[in-house]
Amino acid sequence: MELEAIRKFVQDHPEGTLIRMIDGTRYEIPHRDYISFGPPKEMLSGKKVVAGTSFIVFEGGGVATMKLVNAMLVAEVQPMGANGNGHGQGQKSKKKR
Repeated sequence: MELEAIRKFVQDHPEGTLIRMIDGTRYEIPHRDYISFGPPKEMLSGKKVVAGTSFIVFEGGGVATMKLVNAMLVAEVQPMGANGNGHGQGQKSKKKR
C-alpha cells in the first residue's frame, strides 16, 4: 500500500486504525500518537530526496516497543470501532463458541 494513503487514513480516523499485514500480523493504532511517518511528499518537493516506504508503530503493554513497518507489505487499513476490535461502528464482532 502507498505510504501517503496510510498516513491520510490514520489522520482521517482519530478513533483508531487497524493495520493488517500480508502475513496476517495486526497493528492496532488506538490514536495517531502511536504511529510515526517521515516528512510528507509535499515537504520533500524540490529536493533530491526519495520518500520512504516505511513507518514506525509504537506498541504498548508493559514495555513500549517500536516496530518498523514497510508500507508495501500492508494488506488492509481499516478504522477501529468504539470497542477497539477493528470493526466499523454499528457492527458486532462474532464470538467463538
